[in-house]
Amino acid sequence: MSVHKIPLYFELKNLSVLIIKEKIGEISAVIHKGGGPVVIAFHGFESFKDSPKYVLMGNEFEKAGFTFIRFDFRGCGETPGDKYDLDGRIQDAISVYEHSKKFSEKIFFVGSSLGATISILIGNKANGIVALCPPFTDIGKLKMKDALKQNPPILIIHGNNDETVPIEEGKKIFQLAKPPKEFFEVSGGDHRFSDPNHLNLVIQKTVEFIKKINQ
Repeated sequence: MSVHKIPLYFELKNLSVLIIKEKIGEISAVIHKGGGPVVIAFHGFESFKDSPKYVLMGNEFEKAGFTFIRFDFRGCGETPGDKYDLDGRIQDAISVYEHSKKFSEKIFFVGSSLGATISILIGNKANGIVALCPPFTDIGKLKMKDALKQNPPILIIHGNNDETVPIEEGKKIFQLAKPPKEFFEVSGGDHRFSDPNHLNLVIQKTVEFIKKINQ
């Protein structure tokens, strides 16, 4: 898939609603215009770009001076397509990454669940990764173990009460990742960090880590 050179923008104060034209139709995205390096959010399998997690995270990264991009994978939110096409999701992520290079040479990934796996599988393109509750999963020809041989600095955040992806999977990924790497366990945290205190803590740790490795 290739990104058209002229995307469509609709200005909304400090936000831009972005539509990237693709062979599948359109990838719908929102940009928080913080003016600095780019942070791209990859949501999970059943999630979408406008979930509270990524709206709050976008606001915090914007305050910290980053440009934050949240988008809908195919078949999710406002992006058409087949949500079960996992290789296609990887192409969506790469397309958004390629477009984001117009904003900054420094690009960081933040992914949740399946989105965390995708962020790791293409992590050699990024300057750093935050992976939230990542499952240890291979997709198509892309293999997790191979990707972790060349990962950038990475922070893995996992709740020890995750009912969907056991924390042991996050720990396995951490063990395989090359340094620099960090692991943060959220005591009592579930897969979605549905407790507002847990979510605020996760966002705080995410912003702190990317600010640190951006120095």
